[in-house]
Amino acid sequence: MTAELAVTLPALTAVLALLLLAAMLGVTQLRLEEAARSAARSFARGDSVATAFAAARQVAGGTAEISVSMDENLVYVQVTARLSGPMSAMVNWPLTATATAGRESAPQSARAYSAQSGHSP
Repeated sequence: MTAELAVTLPALTAVLALLLLAAMLGVTQLRLEEAARSAARSFARGDSVATAFAAARQVAGGTAEISVSMDENLVYVQVTARLSGPMSAMVNWPLTATATAGRESAPQSARAYSAQSGHSP
C-alpha cells in the first residue's frame, strides 16, 4: 500500500459516511412529509383520530410524534421524528414536516390532538 492511498482512504471513508448520512436524512424527511400529508388528508375527510394517526404512523414509523390542530375549515398536522440508525448520533436535531388540508366534512368545534410513540390517541 502506498503512502498516498493510506492518506486518502480515511478521507474517502469519511466522505462516503457523510453522503450516506445525507441520504438517510433525505429519506427520513420525505417519509415525514408523506406522513403529515396522509394524516391531514385523513382528518380532512372526517376519519377518526385513530385512523388518521395510524395512517401517519404507517408511513413515518412508530417513533414519530404527531400533533394535529383544526379550525373551522383547515386541518394542520405536524410530524416530528429523530433519525434512527447507525449514524443517528451525528444528527442531534429532530426532523419536522407539516401539512395543511381543507376539511371536507361539516366543521365541528376546533380541536387539537397530539400523540407520541407508544400512545394511542
